[in-house]
Amino acid sequence: MEEIQEIEQEIEIDENELKQAQEQMVEIKEGVRKAFGLISIKKKMPNYIRKSMKHKEWMVGDDLGETMSAQ
Repeated sequence: MEEIQEIEQEIEIDENELKQAQEQMVEIKEGVRKAFGLISIKKKMPNYIRKSMKHKEWMVGDDLGETMSAQ
């Protein structure tokens, strides 16, 4: 009887590990989706920056300087 109980406990542990692994897979998949989203944004950004930020570059630099000194 004891052997059966031990086996049942091992099965429960395996099921818990499986649930944890499935939750981790979901987290990994979400992370991958976010990473690919960021990559696609980065691919689009240089065109956006070239078109709209050329005349504002000095302002961006000044803004960075102000935020750095404010902190």
